Amino acid sequence: MHTTWMDIPRGAREIHMTLLHMTPPIIMNRKKVLRLMNKYNLICPLRKLNPRRKILRDLQTGNVVANLLKRRFEEFGPRTVLLTDITYLPYNGIFAYLSTILDAFTKQILAYVVSDSLEVDFVLVSNFVSFRLYP
Repeated sequence: MHTTWMDIPRGAREIHMTLLHMTPPIIMNRKKVLRLMNKYNLICPLRKLNPRRKILRDLQTGNVVANLLKRRFEEFGPRTVLLTDITYLPYNGIFAYLSTILDAFTKQILAYVVSDSLEVDFVLVSNFVSFRLYP
């Protein structure tokens, strides 16, 4: 059975720093602390992975798509190729976010939405507005 140092899960670095800041300080190398932890079967539990980061990492693995346009935006006609972008607008020490949808053929902005927070709903609203205004 594994035990923890003073019933509080701590790693070798934290134990090393605690020993250095005691009065009087106990000067000991961090590797020696690791050896003593292994000798007396003291472990530091691993920090759990953030579930949001795991989901984002899983979503990003398959996002590579073949380049079908090859920078030939004008060859496909109006409302065929739509470009989107999010721009940060600083004002009064905070940021506003501008999401735009641009027609690659006519170079016109089809829709834009300004928001004070960067959420997925904000981008979806700009998509909805563009499809509603230009069916």
